[in-house]
Amino acid sequence: MSVVPLQNRADAANRPLPMLVITETRVVTVIDTTLLLRAADHIADFDPDSASAVGYKPGPKQSVNAAVALLLADADAADIAERAPRLGLRLVSASTLATDALTDNTVYEKDVET
Repeated sequence: MSVVPLQNRADAANRPLPMLVITETRVVTVIDTTLLLRAADHIADFDPDSASAVGYKPGPKQSVNAAVALLLADADAADIAERAPRLGLRLVSASTLATDALTDNTVYEKDVET
């Protein structure tokens, strides 16, 4: 066990706490619009308010972007990435980046191609 001198403890107590920005990015591609729209229609049936909030209206001419917006309103990105094949999506890559908010220095970086 090491002993920290009192002066060093005081200096440490007066320093601002570090702040980190952690960003997770997942890249997906739509491989089956029928599955994607079916999943969005299912969510819209049970939560019409969320569907309306993101501009999703069930029907044959629905936008893929609105369907993805509804999926994201219903579940977090990690859950969607995990269920991607059942939603008509394919996870292309995932990355995590952590940076120091004060210096913008990279603290951690990981990229995974699937």
